[in-house]
Amino acid sequence: MAGAVGGQADAGLKLARGTPCHAANIAPMPAPAEIRKLVERFEVNLDTYRGGGYNETLLRRDFLDPLFDRLAYELYGLAEEEIEVVEGGA
Repeated sequence: MAGAVGGQADAGLKLARGTPCHAANIAPMPAPAEIRKLVERFEVNLDTYRGGGYNETLLRRDFLDPLFDRLAYELYGLAEEEIEVVEGGA
């Protein structure tokens, strides 16, 4: 019986490691509006960012910090009012 349990566990690991989410019947989550805005702004100004004057610090401040903030807000399920408190707007 131990072999059967181990075999099931092995099959589950193979599924988890080798199957994309959409194939495992997990619906992709749409990107929050704030993240879509960051992506759109990045795409519109891509040539400027590649021009040489846009450094890692600016990239982090303008895109990475807001991206990770929004992802954390989504992860913890914060409402807009709570986000304002976290960001110091209230």
